[in-house]
Amino acid sequence: MSSIPVIDISPLWTLCDTDGSNTEVDQGLKDKVIQQIHQACRDVGFFYLTGHGVEQSTMDNIFTVMKSFFALPLATKNTINIHNSESYRGYIETIHVQGSERTLNVVDIREGFYFNPDMENNQLPDERELPGFADVIVAYSKQLNQLGLLMMKALAIGLQLPENFFDEKFSKPTFETLALMHYPPHPAETDSWGVGPHTDYGMCTFLLQDDVGGLEVEITDGKWIEAKPIPGTFVVNLGDCLQAWTKGLYRATRHRVRRSIDTDRYSVPFFFNPKGDCLIEPIETDATKNLTIITTVKGLDMPFWYADLTRSLLQKSHDWSKDSPRPGTK
Repeated sequence: MSSIPVIDISPLWTLCDTDGSNTEVDQGLKDKVIQQIHQACRDVGFFYLTGHGVEQSTMDNIFTVMKSFFALPLATKNTINIHNSESYRGYIETIHVQGSERTLNVVDIREGFYFNPDMENNQLPDERELPGFADVIVAYSKQLNQLGLLMMKALAIGLQLPENFFDEKFSKPTFETLALMHYPPHPAETDSWGVGPHTDYGMCTFLLQDDVGGLEVEITDGKWIEAKPIPGTFVVNLGDCLQAWTKGLYRATRHRVRRSIDTDRYSVPFFFNPKGDCLIEPIETDATKNLTIITTVKGLDMPFWYADLTRSLLQKSHDWSKDSPRPGTK
């Protein structure tokens, strides 16, 4: 497959139907959509979603509050810097400062904000500075959580597992994370990227893009294509844990973001990941029985607890530790 497919998942919402109101959807149509997802996971590891059930107003609101947040003075944003948090939540500064995010040990040309809807110790901007911010990101997170749970059912069926196979692994609290990302214009001569080539390490990511573009996907070794923004869609990509879980049947595909030369770029990735005490180990089904087990993921030997992986990688990517100096101190 040499392009990123667009998949309408609206027929699948009957999988989450609790009152029987959507039983009129043809089973053959549902099977076709699940097969499309299964093929995209095997061949590309990336696909666009339509029919995802997230309201347009919810998507518009998240962009509005995100732009307002990043427009705040740096000193204000730094009051909730990630270095103040023991759970990797809060603001991440942009390039060339301690606390910036790194990919392959190179500082990303972006600033960000991380929020976990299942945690009580999130850092949020003062309501007086940014009224309604928390309400918007909580509403957005709830809708994305429902989308993630639906996708887990579709993946389970595609892997010839019971549709509820992943349910317990994503029971509360999870490590799912909402991120707000701002890529400021950076015209200086440099080989740096907004984000360099990498794979996500969790289960799957739902990305809401603005219309600027810049996301690129390595569909085959050395061949990159642009994941151009399509209004009203999410871009979905798979992470290392799902690749390892499926013994490599499903792909965690490398991707990157071009640095923005003269335009601000905004994006909202929602990292849908399991709970911390979820054991990542190979799945044995008819779909995976002839595949070779992946023995390590980002330096951790299989099997491992998901929390061990995420803590290890966040410490590296954010240059973070509990004893790190706070912003503005030495």
